[in-house]
Amino acid sequence: MNRTSAQALRSVREAKQGLVTPNGFPLPQDAMISGALPEVKSVTAWLAEELPTPVPVLEGILDRGMKAVIIGPSKAQKTWFVLQMAISLATGRRFIHWETVRQKVLLVNLEVGATHFLRRVSTVCRTMGIPPTELENHLDIMNARGHDLSLDGDQQTAENLIRLVNHKGYEVVIFDPFYKLMVGDENLARDVKVVLKAFDQICTQTGAAVFYVHHDAKGKPGERAKIDRGAGSNVIQRDMDAAICLTPQNRQDKSVVDCGVVVRNYPSVDNFSIEWRGGVFLLSNEPPGFTSNGQKAKEPPPGTDDALRILGSQAVTKATARELLTSNKFTVRGADAAIDGLVAEERLAIYRKNGRGKIFVGTPQAIEKYKAKTENAG
Repeated sequence: MNRTSAQALRSVREAKQGLVTPNGFPLPQDAMISGALPEVKSVTAWLAEELPTPVPVLEGILDRGMKAVIIGPSKAQKTWFVLQMAISLATGRRFIHWETVRQKVLLVNLEVGATHFLRRVSTVCRTMGIPPTELENHLDIMNARGHDLSLDGDQQTAENLIRLVNHKGYEVVIFDPFYKLMVGDENLARDVKVVLKAFDQICTQTGAAVFYVHHDAKGKPGERAKIDRGAGSNVIQRDMDAAICLTPQNRQDKSVVDCGVVVRNYPSVDNFSIEWRGGVFLLSNEPPGFTSNGQKAKEPPPGTDDALRILGSQAVTKATARELLTSNKFTVRGADAAIDGLVAEERLAIYRKNGRGKIFVGTPQAIEKYKAKTENAG
């Protein structure tokens, strides 16, 4: 046996005795201590186990043990949005677009004064038709304005929150807003990661889902892709399991809001619109103003119904009708096609006196009235 073969056999024997690695390197003593590292599992053994069924929080978006961020510009009713979500989850009612399962919820309010926040709770419950007794033992609010709940890396606040969540049995924890939990600079990844690590610890050590509210960067957030939304470091966008992005369609009137969703573990969701009405959000009939990648949504071209509405009940020359339509988002070709289509459907009629001169178009009633007028005048 040559020297190389002898060394190989010795390495195999030492590996079996736990003295070296399978590759023949000396085994570090630190590697004997596995408690500092996550558990390593054999895929074969893991697949042989019965995998637990995820417990949904928002159907098709987020399960327990995961974390999600709510992102929107200033004064976009983000706090109202999460308050309505908390009440929906606590009662098991549908939340705007999503089915829910009843959960025990802790909402950590760091920004709004306690009295004003309670008024908001009362408004949402009244609008949703929910008596306070229906929330009993399922929704608690921590009014933390003026208190230091910074998750600054000393672990004490995170450990206290974990003990509270486990003691009370909360299944969903909502933090509003994110910046109140920070000590450092939200533009620095290392400072943001401290807070995100605490969220991970809450999720893994309690099994609860975590939601947090974050503000958008200045400018036109709706024109950015959903994955790039949010102020500060982009670590947040890469870390979350789901994001719900709120974008008012009109910067002055913020009642209609685009709702865009990013998900890690479920199929993608198309943007949809919601409407702020009476203290709660409802699904809106308005089409989304932005596409999923942040582009301005294209309006559908106007059709024959639009043309008939614009022309009204008057009889006008065909040139005037074309001018009216082209000044209301019709192309010249589209205007002619709409007029011809309405004539074919007998919703518009045409008239030319004695077969000569200008062509008039209008509703059948308007044309008959115009014909009678011109013939009497002649």
